[in-house]
Amino acid sequence: MAPGDVRAFPLHVVAIVVLVLGCVFAVWRLAYPTECAWVAPSSSAWTAAGVRPDVPRDCQLTPGQIVTGASVRADSVTLTVEDGSRVTLPRNAPGTVVAQRIGRSASSFAFVVALFALAVHSVRRRPRATAPAALAVFAGGLLGSTLATMTGLPVSAAFGGAARWLWFANVQAAFLLCWGGLIAALLHFPTPPPTPTPVKVGATLSLTRLTWLALLGPTALWLVAILAAALRGPSFTGWVRTSVVVQSSLTVLVILAALTMLGMKVRRALRSDPADVARQQVLWVAGSAVVSASLTLGIWMVPELLTGEPLLPNDLIGAPGLVSVAGLTVTMLRYRLFDLDVVLTRTIVYSLLLLTAVATYLLVTAALAAAFGAVADGPIAVVGAVVVALGTNPLRVRLARLVNRTFYGDRHEPYVALSRIAEQVADRNRSLTSLAEDIRRSLRVPYLEIAPEGGSPVGSGNPESRANGVVDLPTAWSGDVVGRVVLARRGRDERFSRTEHRLLDDIARELGSRLRADRMALELQRSRERIVTAREEERRALRRTLHDDIGPTMAAMALKAETARRALADPTTTNDTRGLLGDIARTAARSAESLRSLAYDLRPPALDELGLVEAVRLIADSAPGPLVDVVVDGLDDPAQAPLGAATEAAAYRIVRSAIDNATRHAEATTCRVRLAREADRLVVVVEDDGVGMPSAHRRGVGLTSMAERAAELGGTCTIGTRPQGGTVVRAELPTTAPSAPTASRP
Repeated sequence: MAPGDVRAFPLHVVAIVVLVLGCVFAVWRLAYPTECAWVAPSSSAWTAAGVRPDVPRDCQLTPGQIVTGASVRADSVTLTVEDGSRVTLPRNAPGTVVAQRIGRSASSFAFVVALFALAVHSVRRRPRATAPAALAVFAGGLLGSTLATMTGLPVSAAFGGAARWLWFANVQAAFLLCWGGLIAALLHFPTPPPTPTPVKVGATLSLTRLTWLALLGPTALWLVAILAAALRGPSFTGWVRTSVVVQSSLTVLVILAALTMLGMKVRRALRSDPADVARQQVLWVAGSAVVSASLTLGIWMVPELLTGEPLLPNDLIGAPGLVSVAGLTVTMLRYRLFDLDVVLTRTIVYSLLLLTAVATYLLVTAALAAAFGAVADGPIAVVGAVVVALGTNPLRVRLARLVNRTFYGDRHEPYVALSRIAEQVADRNRSLTSLAEDIRRSLRVPYLEIAPEGGSPVGSGNPESRANGVVDLPTAWSGDVVGRVVLARRGRDERFSRTEHRLLDDIARELGSRLRADRMALELQRSRERIVTAREEERRALRRTLHDDIGPTMAAMALKAETARRALADPTTTNDTRGLLGDIARTAARSAESLRSLAYDLRPPALDELGLVEAVRLIADSAPGPLVDVVVDGLDDPAQAPLGAATEAAAYRIVRSAIDNATRHAEATTCRVRLAREADRLVVVVEDDGVGMPSAHRRGVGLTSMAERAAELGGTCTIGTRPQGGTVVRAELPTTAPSAPTASRP
């Protein structure tokens, strides 16, 4: 059960009680042989003197007469009229009047039966949810009270016996209780409140107490009012009239309260995202409910409350309710209220299939009969049946597609939706924000978030919908998780269907390739930024060295040389001249060392003087820490093409960085360097027996530099831990790299 939900089982009990109450009266009404007249639950039908029954045209009782008593015999009923006269009416066969009344009130019965069917399906799909349970109370009470209202109370039963109390309980108590169920359902529509905190209405009330107050409040007020009226001692019929007036007034107030609640929910929904499922649910239900309630109040309830008579016959009072049933059906189908889409879609499909099959059969048989005459009735019927049988399955498939496309778009055709989404994913001009919006609209979820690994998440929809619960799906590429897709559920207790879960998995896989491509593009951009930054830093360092060190030194040398030249003309300054020449020599030596250092930073001279192998061996011999062993495989073959200058420089610097790390950080005693030429690649492996790589280690400048040097040439560099302990660095560099030297960091 969701945190904000109320226990639904007691509500189910209430729904069953009010439904059983109506069914018991219906069974009694069908089995009771009655006269032609009946009494309706209206204020004009009940007076202090007696009852004013509804009288059909073929009834012997005069319309408008007030009946003050009744005497029942086996085959007739004698009614006492207000003026003292008596009228004897024959008793009809059981069910006769009931069938006539149901026929005249067909629209009202269609409304309550359809509403009850929707409520039953919603409870079956979500038995623990409060909103469907409260809707079942509303639908069950309305069905039972409508049965009692439309079939009416026989005049003979209005003056005694348990039947009148059973009828009274249905048309009064159960009717008010059903409207309380509507208020309780609206409290939890379209989903329960997102938090279990108390709801404040005057005093602080928990959600459970508020739900039961909404359900039982109108009935409790009605009971207090009629008990107070009974203390005044009126006649039974006069007391019923008071009860009807109180009940009608409370019903009008409850309906107005329900419309007010819907108005508040509509106002809140209009502030949300236009594509939000909850917003669409509220607008559809509220719009259809306002139409139904306005017609019912304006034509029947308010006029009857004010004048005692409705503007149209009470037999049609349920007709406007069909509008609200239609709105509720669309909400369930298109926007998944109570998750009833599968049940109702199949119902619509098979209903259309049945109607189409019958129409096809009639058209085929009529056409064949017109063509061949009535002499071939048997073969014509067979041909019509064969045509219907052959067309049933293709027609069912097409109707299912038509209904699904009408209500869901392509959500129930997963590969159509997946194909469209795959096209959007492949479009690199589409941003992740736009992609998230399109996917959310296709799936009709209130919120969707795409979170790249190591990047900023982008979302679409109402983030508060995450309170309904989320589905978190990883997006992978070649087994590597590159991000996640987070979807909010459409309602507190709603779950995605199996078909939707398969579609979500496919979408996550499609997004994996996009997120992988985006991550690679981002890494490439960052790598280029680091390369450009490093190049500019090297240029700035070269400029600083040339401008601030070598430049002034060379200028000073020129001044000293000029001073020495002038001193040579004076024999007395021989010692000063020798000192100046010595300073010049020392300054020139320092400048030469600075120039050699700059040249070494640009490209190690050992590579040009000794070659890669000997340069690496020179690093190994000069290493201060571990004993370094160099193994060469395939690099001494003269038939092999020479390595490119960039490849040699990258390999040299990777080896030097790896040995430096082994010396400074790994506490290694031995280190092994292997240089091997494999096909068109140079493989460089540096292993040591040090402490290895910590599990939570983050790459520093040296390790990052090695990886970037390899990546610049289109190669790879991996750093890991050896099984027997220590660290292994493995780089694979293309041997066909450009021979021009590349700028690299010292």
